Amino acid sequence: MYAGEEAYGATKRRSVGGRMYASFARDRPELAERLRRKGDPAALEEALAGEDGDPLEILGEMADLYDRADLRALARRLARELVVRAARRNVAGRGGRGRLASVPYAGQGAELDLDRSLERVLATPHPSDEDLHVLDRRHHRRAYALVLDASGSMKGPAIFRASLALATFAARVAPDPFAVVAFWREAAVLKGLHEDVPLDALLDRVLSLPGRGLTDVGLGLRVGLEELEGADTQERTGLLFSDGLQTAGEPAEPIAAAFPTLHVVATGRSEESLARCRRLADLGGGRCARITAAGDIPAAVNSCLAA
Repeated sequence: MYAGEEAYGATKRRSVGGRMYASFARDRPELAERLRRKGDPAALEEALAGEDGDPLEILGEMADLYDRADLRALARRLARELVVRAARRNVAGRGGRGRLASVPYAGQGAELDLDRSLERVLATPHPSDEDLHVLDRRHHRRAYALVLDASGSMKGPAIFRASLALATFAARVAPDPFAVVAFWREAAVLKGLHEDVPLDALLDRVLSLPGRGLTDVGLGLRVGLEELEGADTQERTGLLFSDGLQTAGEPAEPIAAAFPTLHVVATGRSEESLARCRRLADLGGGRCARITAAGDIPAAVNSCLAA
C-alpha cells in the first residue's frame, strides 16, 4: 500500500509538472523557448530583465515547475535577492521612527520647540539654556508578531509574496523584537520573539514552506498572540498576512479580538475574503490593507504599521 501511494504521488507530480511547464510555455513562449534552447538556468536572470510583468510573479511561476529542480532553486535564490533589495529600498530615506516629544535642551542637536521655549523664557526672570526645549524623536519600543498564511493556497507566487511581506516587515520594525509564525492546518514558529535570525536565513525558512493543507487562521493567530505574551514592552502588535478564509479549526474572531492591536494585509481577490480580513482587523483594533500584486506589499505593510 505504501509503495502504491508513493507511485501515485510520483505520477501525480510528473503530471502536475508537465501541466505547469505547458502553461508556462503557453503564457511566456519566448522565455520558455530560450530556457529550452540554452538549457542554462543561469540565463534566467538576464532573461527576466526583458520580460513584462512583476519579476517576483514570474519567479513564482518558475518555482512551480516541478520537473525542473535547477530552475526552482534559481527562482528561490533570485526571489530572495529581489525581496531583500525591495525591503532596503522601502526603508531608504524614510524618516526616523518614533514620536516627537518636547524635552529640555541638554546640548543635543535637535529642532528648537519655539512655543515651549518662549513660554519658559518669558516666565523666568533669568532664563538659561535649561529653559530651552527641543523636539526630540523618542522611540517607543514595541513587540511584533507577523502571522503568515502558508496553506495550500500559498504555493508558487504566493509564497514569494509572503517572503516580500516578511522582508518589508523586518526592515520596518527593526530594532524592536518580533516573531514570525507560519500556519496552515498546523502552525510553526519560524522566529521566536527574542531569537536572533539573519534575514537571509529567515527568508530561506519561509521559502522552504511547502504551501500545504487547510487554513486554520485561528491557530496561526493564537500562536502569534502567545509569542507576544512573552514581550516586556507595553505595546504589542500583530500583523496577519492572509486571505482570511478559514477552512479548519476554531473561529478566528475571538482570538483576533484578544490582540492589543491586530492589522491585516488582505491577499485574497474575492469580496468575501476582503470582508473577512476587514472583520478581523476591526476586532483587533487595527488597519486592513488590500493587495492585488506583489508591488502593493511594501505600501500595505507600511500603512498597517504606521505609528
